[in-house]
Amino acid sequence: MLFYVSATDAWDDNGRLLKLGRLRVGLTPNPFTASSPFRQTLDLRRGMIRFVAGQADVENTLTLWVDAYKPVIYLQIQGQIPLTVRVSLELWRMSERTLSAQEISYGDGMKRPGGLQEYPDTVMSQAEHRLDQAERIIWYHHNTHSRWPELAAAQGLEAADPLRDRIFGGMIEGSGLINADAQTLVSAHPQRNCLIALYPHTQQSGSWNGWRSSIGHARHSIQQASKRLPMNVGGQNSGLRVGYKSAVTIPIWWR
Repeated sequence: MLFYVSATDAWDDNGRLLKLGRLRVGLTPNPFTASSPFRQTLDLRRGMIRFVAGQADVENTLTLWVDAYKPVIYLQIQGQIPLTVRVSLELWRMSERTLSAQEISYGDGMKRPGGLQEYPDTVMSQAEHRLDQAERIIWYHHNTHSRWPELAAAQGLEAADPLRDRIFGGMIEGSGLINADAQTLVSAHPQRNCLIALYPHTQQSGSWNGWRSSIGHARHSIQQASKRLPMNVGGQNSGLRVGYKSAVTIPIWWR
């Protein structure tokens, strides 16, 4: 299973709205074989996408949703037999490079000699995870450059630069999951239930340490708020609380 992660405030140095990355989720035993039944359902009332795969006696259900009130994406995996879960973060901005004409033509009317540069994302190392004593994936993009001054000047505008030092990225963790490497989480032991949480976060800060502290506080705030809810779809021993109630109440405000 693969899905992309977006955020409405993930603007890079060149003023492009970027994807944060892509998640690849694999299960062992694999229910997504060509000969196995598969069903994908959009639950509009709850704002969820549900995937059911595998034969009836080993059927697996994956439920994906975004919390209606808090910046967190959940993926709940439920199997009739114990599963080994593997979650990988896939990134493509891995080195500095010059953008092609096709990549910048959609929103840039100014030509810069030498072209525009794209700068790489950064993934937190496993050594840094050990300092936190946490099993998770953390990555970010830090705008150390900005085209805002020249674009604003060309239009006769004066305003604070919203691009420079903007940092955006995310944190991924899951019940029963441990780091296989800096961009991969795997089950410590096979499990019937697994709750994966992804916290996207953007902040205009001068340092990545400030952003890292901020995303940690955001994650803690979401977890504390979820403890007051009556449901924990991760299971009693999951270690993660989930704002399922928020998803159920979506129809109240979208009517």
